[in-house]
Amino acid sequence: MAVLIEGLSVVVRNNALDEKFPGASRRFQDGLRDDPICFDENLTCIHLASPDEVGAFVRWCESAGLVFLANGVCVDIVVVDQRAGPTTACEWIQFSRVPFYDSQPPGRIAICWMATGAQWGSGTVVPSLKFNISMPVGWRFKGSLSESHVFVPN
Repeated sequence: MAVLIEGLSVVVRNNALDEKFPGASRRFQDGLRDDPICFDENLTCIHLASPDEVGAFVRWCESAGLVFLANGVCVDIVVVDQRAGPTTACEWIQFSRVPFYDSQPPGRIAICWMATGAQWGSGTVVPSLKFNISMPVGWRFKGSLSESHVFVPN
């Protein structure tokens, strides 16, 4: 399984949510505003609109006990850019842009999934040629950031 990445997305390991949030994902979701969220069995992804919102959200996560970076490497949280992938070194996710055939004409979307096994230096390790992709409720390719690829600076 994989999660959709759009704009700047904050991805959190679900096992970290279970360990560090009393009430786990429900309490975590209560801390969100109306930001689009999607999740699979390993990852929870929140799509945010600006670098300022990402910074504020990561600080909120850290105040609740999640760890963003240790020695320059992501621990519980990673920020993923729709175009460029993870913004810092992260050993526990893989990122790719894949065809999206549910639109006419077909487009491309960015996704990430939990890495399994060695990945550095070996390219992208794809667990399957077919992904089930988790997307926010109501998400549509038409009119999405995936379709338009628009970057809005602060």
